[in-house]
Amino acid sequence: MKKQFIILFISFLLGRGAIAQDYPGIHSSRYFPLQNISNQPADLVRDSTKWHINVLTTQLSLMHNFAFQEDDIWDLLGKAGFTDLKHFLATEQSNLYIHGILMLPSLSYKINEKHSVALWFDMRAHGIYRASNDEFLNLFSGVDAPEDLAVLADEHFKAVINSWMEYNLTYSGVIWETPIHKVTGGITLKFLEGGGSGYFNMDGVDVSYNKDNVEYFRMDLSYALSESLSQAINDDKIELFGDTGFGISFGANYTYKPDYLKSEKGIPYKFKAGFAIKDLGSIKHKSSVSQKKYRLSAQDVPYSRFKGIETVEGLVDSLKQSFEFDEVEGGSYRMDLPTKYTAMGDYCFRKNWFLHGLVSYQPDLYSKVVKLLKKDVWDFKLTPRFENQTWGVYLPVSYMNQLDWRAGLGVRWKYLFMGSGTVLSNLIDDEKGMGQFYFGANIPIGKR
Repeated sequence: MKKQFIILFISFLLGRGAIAQDYPGIHSSRYFPLQNISNQPADLVRDSTKWHINVLTTQLSLMHNFAFQEDDIWDLLGKAGFTDLKHFLATEQSNLYIHGILMLPSLSYKINEKHSVALWFDMRAHGIYRASNDEFLNLFSGVDAPEDLAVLADEHFKAVINSWMEYNLTYSGVIWETPIHKVTGGITLKFLEGGGSGYFNMDGVDVSYNKDNVEYFRMDLSYALSESLSQAINDDKIELFGDTGFGISFGANYTYKPDYLKSEKGIPYKFKAGFAIKDLGSIKHKSSVSQKKYRLSAQDVPYSRFKGIETVEGLVDSLKQSFEFDEVEGGSYRMDLPTKYTAMGDYCFRKNWFLHGLVSYQPDLYSKVVKLLKKDVWDFKLTPRFENQTWGVYLPVSYMNQLDWRAGLGVRWKYLFMGSGTVLSNLIDDEKGMGQFYFGANIPIGKR
């Protein structure tokens, strides 16, 4: 039973950070416009390179999955690739946040000093899994010792998986400029193709037991599966793309560089401040295989009814044999993108040395399909860094109201980079249960 719950919500390169900043550490660098374009499209025009070509970039994160170990990332990348769901089935903890990004070959072009464009493509996956009580899953894994089961009262299990492909077109330009002041803006238009998408909500779960049967069982159940996710679960067939949608991101940045710093090559500005609104948009999954709501209640249900269940459909068929059902059928459903509002600043306190600060806010994350979180998501990040044209070192330290604190390390050599948003905090506290890793390569060509 555990299998069909967890397989429903964990897809492709997942990684805890449906609510985490992309590429922590590297996100503050001025040498990777194609990676930073998703965080701040206004910065694209500030790049001095005529062309930038992203060869490949990927990020994998798993947070609050206490069975996960940092060195398992290599195994996950090697075995799971970017589509296999099965390698994530060991996840059994009460909270799991997951996030994955794969940026495909993409390019940017600086038309002149005031205008830049980029055409870029990425695959993304978000997931959130929350159970109010770990005992909740024990009933559905086959009961051998009912005396060890805990009575449940008003418990819940909630989860969302959302994966999609983005085809992005970005324009960035100079809005206003003087010898010491500069304001740039940027906008990204997104065409979206939905991949595996769905939600699952078991709420108001009340269960009591005796030695022979489930004495009493009550819950409200609702779920939806996109066609591609249903095929992945039931037929081991991956259909990456399906329903479509549109999205938009935009932002603006201001920089200040006084006259006495004009000749300093390692100081691009004294400070920079800006804002961005990321991922406004949605995908309408009109070809959902099923979207249903049930109210279930029963007494004296044999424990055997909860054995040998492999799929969500199998669960429903089994429950129909034992429970009183009030069924409401649904149709299409709309999955919003995880919209984020961000303010950021960057201060150059000496040649090649910087301090980057960021605050982001995500309201009502996926609440239109399932009320997953009791409060909105706030993320605070400070990233000291050193970087010149050849080397870069980045030390992101973050605190999120849903995640506690974490610290990482990123490094760059010319056009290659790699890093983690959690490696340092895991060394300090190896029970944090967080893992994140990213790497990539951008090739700059020509100078303006």
